[in-house]
Amino acid sequence: MKNIQTTALNRTTLMFPLALVLFEFAVYIGNDLIQPAMLAITEDFGVSATWAPSSMSFYLLGGASVAWLLGPLSDRLGRKKVLLSGVLFFALCCFLILLTRQIEHFLTL
Repeated sequence: MKNIQTTALNRTTLMFPLALVLFEFAVYIGNDLIQPAMLAITEDFGVSATWAPSSMSFYLLGGASVAWLLGPLSDRLGRKKVLLSGVLFFALCCFLILLTRQIEHFLTL
């Protein structure tokens, strides 16, 4: 009986850090993906090249502005709920970015 509980605990103990690493990878890969796309962003939205660095600044500002909130929120609601909510919110924002037609909307998302 004790071996079954130990096995379940070990599986859970290993799965959460793996999920956390995958989440961080998914979020911060955007940093690496947006840099080569900056010229395409300016062409698609028809704006000058001075707008391109703003996309990186807003992306990093958005990540930094919610980081202080997610720690206490995960303590209160639980890590899994906050992690899954963050993944869903990130996926929703990525989908909405596909629909944007103005640089201001792109920077907001």
